[in-house]
Amino acid sequence: MGIRISKEELMVGERATSGDQQAGDGDWTLAAMERQLAIRLAGVIGVPQESIEATRPLETYGLSSLDGLILLGDLEAWLGFEVPPSALADHPTLEALAEFLYGSLPT
Repeated sequence: MGIRISKEELMVGERATSGDQQAGDGDWTLAAMERQLAIRLAGVIGVPQESIEATRPLETYGLSSLDGLILLGDLEAWLGFEVPPSALADHPTLEALAEFLYGSLPT
C-alpha cells in the first residue's frame, strides 16, 4: 500500500532526489513531482533519467502498453490513490501528467 500525500506536502521544498523516495517523505513541489515522474519513467523504460524531457510527448519514448501499466501501478503505489488508466493518454507529456496528478492530490 502506498503512502498518502496531500497538496500541502508537495507545496514546500524540492526533495525528489531518488526513485526510492516515497510521496509522503518530506515537503514537495510540483517541480519535485515532475522530477520524480521522470525518475520512474526512466526506470520503467530503461533509459537514463537525464534523457527524459518534461515537455516531450510520452509516446516518443516507445512506452508499450505493458510499460504504461507498470508505470501507472508504480504511481498508484507511490501516491496512495488510483490513477485512471487513461491518464497517460489524456496527459501526453510528463509536465501535463505531473499537473494532473498534483491536481488530483487530496487537500
